Amino acid sequence: MSYDDGNSSPEKYWIELGANRRAGYSCLTSVDENTVDILYEGIQAQVTFQIIPLSNLLLRR
Repeated sequence: MSYDDGNSSPEKYWIELGANRRAGYSCLTSVDENTVDILYEGIQAQVTFQIIPLSNLLLRR
């Protein structure tokens, strides 16, 4: 999560996608005014698609 056009991402806004998941490639897009989706490549080229309600992000502010 960034509030400065992606120039920084303070750790308090980080979201854990799952235990020990590291992304080699990711793409984030808005679906509607309440939801974003993230597509990322994890270890062993496993591709994951995850839906995240914006309310989950905004609670961290």
